[in-house]
Amino acid sequence: MRFLSIILITVTLMLGSIAHAQTERVGQSGPIKSTGTADIGGAFELTDHNGERFTHEDLKGKPHLVYFGFTYCPDVCPVDMQRLGAALAKADPEGEVFRSVFITIDPERDTVEQLSQYVTSNSFPKNLRGLTGPQADIDRVVRAYKGFAQKMADDTNSAGYTFNHTNQIYLMDRNGDYVESFTSRESVDFIAERLEAHASQGSNLKKYIFIACLVFLSLVFLLIGRMGKNALKAGDDEGAA
Repeated sequence: MRFLSIILITVTLMLGSIAHAQTERVGQSGPIKSTGTADIGGAFELTDHNGERFTHEDLKGKPHLVYFGFTYCPDVCPVDMQRLGAALAKADPEGEVFRSVFITIDPERDTVEQLSQYVTSNSFPKNLRGLTGPQADIDRVVRAYKGFAQKMADDTNSAGYTFNHTNQIYLMDRNGDYVESFTSRESVDFIAERLEAHASQGSNLKKYIFIACLVFLSLVFLLIGRMGKNALKAGDDEGAA
């Protein structure tokens, strides 16, 4: 029992050291604007550009990027999507690490069909999902992300209106917690670097946990071997007696 206690203490200390080392590594990787403690994001239920139900749960399991815009935006939205696409091409060229969604703030015009054409642009992120839904549901999601979307009259637009809106790219972790956000001031290289840092954080943690598990199993097998030897010795001593 004493040997087993030593094993458990050793593994506990090892996991504590891994967690501490992981925290230090993230702190040295670059300027993080905020952490996962920020109250940004939340539950939602919308419709994707394929006409299928899509919720916040569909984003979990992988880190994801969230952007609010509208397909009729003349410049800001497409430029931001192109910047994100270029950053992901550097940080996640196969499109396997991150998920990304474009949530329209203009569901009146951004139908499923309109979004389907928009999000499949070659310069946009791979596997970008476009989301739409009732205006009330869209407004709730915008508020959950502490954003804003203001409809404004615009005589130069054929629809007679445009939007003033948040154009931040939100990075959320695999659990849906806020990590940081990127604005138009950040370069493609900077965004790619931050995405790579976040991706490596998760992969390194998995690696260290795997190593800790191997060490634990090795110690358990060592304990079993020692107990077996002690049992054989006890049997020999009884036979001799």
